[in-house]
Amino acid sequence: MSPNQDEKDESTTTTTTTTQPLNDDSTTQIKPSSSATTTTTRRRPRRIIRRNKNTKTSKDPNEIPESLTQNAALQTAISTSLPSDYDFEILKTIHRINTSTSTHVALQLPEGLLLYATTLADIFRTFCPTVQNVSILGDVTYGACCIDDLTAQSLGCDLLVHYGHSCLVPIGETVVKCLYVFVEIRVDVAHAVDCLCQTVEEGTLVFVMGTVQRPYLSLAHSFTYCAGVYTHITVSNSSGRGIQIAKRT
Repeated sequence: MSPNQDEKDESTTTTTTTTQPLNDDSTTQIKPSSSATTTTTRRRPRRIIRRNKNTKTSKDPNEIPESLTQNAALQTAISTSLPSDYDFEILKTIHRINTSTSTHVALQLPEGLLLYATTLADIFRTFCPTVQNVSILGDVTYGACCIDDLTAQSLGCDLLVHYGHSCLVPIGETVVKCLYVFVEIRVDVAHAVDCLCQTVEEGTLVFVMGTVQRPYLSLAHSFTYCAGVYTHITVSNSSGRGIQIAKRT
């Protein structure tokens, strides 16, 4: 066979291999050429935030500062001018006045607490640098729980402190800023329990009633430990505002 004939056969064989068609059921994939455009999506790097150990954490804005809790003159004024069993929350009120930079404060108290109004006014004017005037609301409202914010607004007050039980009108709906102070009245629980155990007969149902100012709930729970004679406590609905205690027969 001549050399030319070998080259012709090799060329024919190569051409046949290159142009061989694919079967219908073939799974062969054709790779794109290097000139094809490809799009790749890169994942964004994960961001890690580490807290600086040297940075001080922010304090609660409602937290009373030590400048008030450690103020000896303020503590003396409270202890010598106000009854110890009445919690007027003086420190909380002063902190609220200072943070809001109020200049004219209105005090609304029920008639049973009006005798302490001037004392409260003197304390606020003494220990609140921004306070220039304190007005004591003496007008009769529909109830002691009602907020008299309209009168406070007419007097030019920028903060109203309401004492005693309240219907808790949302502070966002009052025309002036409002602060609620329930004035919790402390009770000698041990003395009350001793008197109850000595005066109440076996099998008697006792109904303990009180307003929001008196911690009647803790008082009622204390009764359950009175010589082990009480069997259960039933908390009544909001209209009763009391707790029924059943004594073991």
